Amino acid sequence: MTDLRQHARRAAVALGLASAALSLSWALGATWLVDTVGGPAGATSGLTASLVTLGAAGVKAAVALLPLVPHRWARPPALLAGWVLLAYGTVVALVGAGVLTGVVPSAPDADLRAIAWHTLLWDPWFALWGAALLLSLRPARGGGSADTHSPGRHLAGGWAGRR
Repeated sequence: MTDLRQHARRAAVALGLASAALSLSWALGATWLVDTVGGPAGATSGLTASLVTLGAAGVKAAVALLPLVPHRWARPPALLAGWVLLAYGTVVALVGAGVLTGVVPSAPDADLRAIAWHTLLWDPWFALWGAALLLSLRPARGGGSADTHSPGRHLAGGWAGRR
């Protein structure tokens, strides 16, 4: 595995687990930064909101750990998750930037503080996580998957070449 792919894998796992940990803390009742999320997540409390946030934390943790799963079946969901994270984070951050600059009209009751947090932190975080996940999945140089045929592939970690 190339250095770039190793660093990307570590970054993807770290970004995903940090996001999952934050969601878990909110599910357990923490309020730190929850008002920066906006919408139902920022305004709703109670058992239903905690269960939804707990579910989000679980999904985030599962996606975060995909690069460490030593099986080929983990690659397709990891690719899908990477593209979804990258697309979602990029599009929502760009729309948020449009709202904050006045290019995109916003509702009179729009939570501009939450939009700013999404534009500057939360959505770029998702985009960066997706980009790191996708970079960790790139094939080795030369267009082929040289990792899958190398003698040390089982010692390299991750799913490269695993069955």
